[in-house]
Amino acid sequence: MNFNSMMIEMLPYSHLDGVDMTDPRTVRLHWEGDRNTDAIWNEICIWAIEQFGLPGQKFTWHPTEDFMDFKFEDERDALVFLLRWS
Repeated sequence: MNFNSMMIEMLPYSHLDGVDMTDPRTVRLHWEGDRNTDAIWNEICIWAIEQFGLPGQKFTWHPTEDFMDFKFEDERDALVFLLRWS
């Protein structure tokens, strides 16, 4: 079983958080529920920087009005991030 098929079984992509099945290196986190505070988003972003370095090398982030996408160079980094924050 490869990474893509494993992620399809684990997380069918929808409006929920998870991996974008068109690009398994992208993890989408929505601004809702328990994650709708500045403190939580600070924690998420600080953790990402501590684990992967500043955005632009191993990952980038792309905030929108409804969610933030974290795009990783390596699918394994995306999986680590997903397991920690989803």
